[in-house]
Amino acid sequence: MFDLDLFFQAFIGVFIVSLLSLSGVVTLVLNKNKLKKTIYYLVSFAIGSLLASVWWHLIPESYESINNDNLIGFLVLAGLFVFLLLEKLIRHHHCHKVNCRQAPAGWLILFSDGLHNLIDGMLIGAGFMTSPTVGWATVIAVAGHEIAQEIGDFSILIHSGFNPKKALLFNFLSGLTAVAGLMIVFGLGTHFNQQIVYLLPFTAGGFLYIALADLVPELHQKRTGLVPHAAQLMFIFLGLAVIFVLK
Repeated sequence: MFDLDLFFQAFIGVFIVSLLSLSGVVTLVLNKNKLKKTIYYLVSFAIGSLLASVWWHLIPESYESINNDNLIGFLVLAGLFVFLLLEKLIRHHHCHKVNCRQAPAGWLILFSDGLHNLIDGMLIGAGFMTSPTVGWATVIAVAGHEIAQEIGDFSILIHSGFNPKKALLFNFLSGLTAVAGLMIVFGLGTHFNQQIVYLLPFTAGGFLYIALADLVPELHQKRTGLVPHAAQLMFIFLGLAVIFVLK
């Protein structure tokens, strides 16, 4: 039987998580010149947060939910290759303009983060269908790693050529896929959540591709001295540390 009060609580929780996609607005306190100088450090932070999400969030949850190590490995590789194909398609269709070299990373992060948020919405929905206590605990757990990751995602969009307003809008729309995930779970029941776990390692593969194939090479494009390179590494470790603490 459909419980309207339970659904309303779940919707509030998911909407709160979706609003966290606007966390990147904190970077707008920087003026254009300062943002340009610090963007490589923010991208470094994004690399760390993406890798941390893979190792301390997506992969562990995959092993908890899927009793097949070979399948998990296959799905991670599938994510890598699908995102490689997506980047090639994006470059083919959108990169006929000047300065389009960086564009694919932005569209890829929107796709992968939208998929990640869809899963989060389903997990929150399943939690509330178990009990309100489990549901709110899931909201808190998801929100813990979401803020740091969304700041990193916003930085990737800015670095990819999105203006700040467009980056915030698209990141928010990506965050709203969590609401779609909630609707799916309440519409089809918790048994559907047992199947959606297979998207966890697939998303992990996508995050790995974006971090290592798209973003790490970008750090090598800017020729700087030893100190800025060391600072980039520090921000990568900071991204890792923040997600580890909040996991």
